[in-house]
Amino acid sequence: MYASRVARQLTATATRIALLAAELDREVRPILSSANAVGRDAARVAALAVTQMERADRVCADLADGVDSTLKAVQRTAAILSPAREWTAVLRGLQTGFMALRRARRRRPEPRHHEDDEALFI
Repeated sequence: MYASRVARQLTATATRIALLAAELDREVRPILSSANAVGRDAARVAALAVTQMERADRVCADLADGVDSTLKAVQRTAAILSPAREWTAVLRGLQTGFMALRRARRRRPEPRHHEDDEALFI
């Protein structure tokens, strides 16, 4: 008798445990499903963030390359323009000198010929 009573209590306890497990399963399954969805969304967001960061990195690298090549072009232009400016200054100096000679030549009276002076001298 004692054994049958213990067997009934064990059966009742096992039944309650099975019911609790089924109820727990019903309650926890949607939570786990939601947690899985949140995890998938978080992974998708992380992947998109990585992609955007890679794009931003490429844009910054391209911009840096463009600025670098522009600066090199400016330096090359400056290297070419500096001697050109010097030659321009030399040519302007020569031009100014020639203009000064031309003006000086115009101001000077023409030399008189001595023959003309002898004809006037009587």
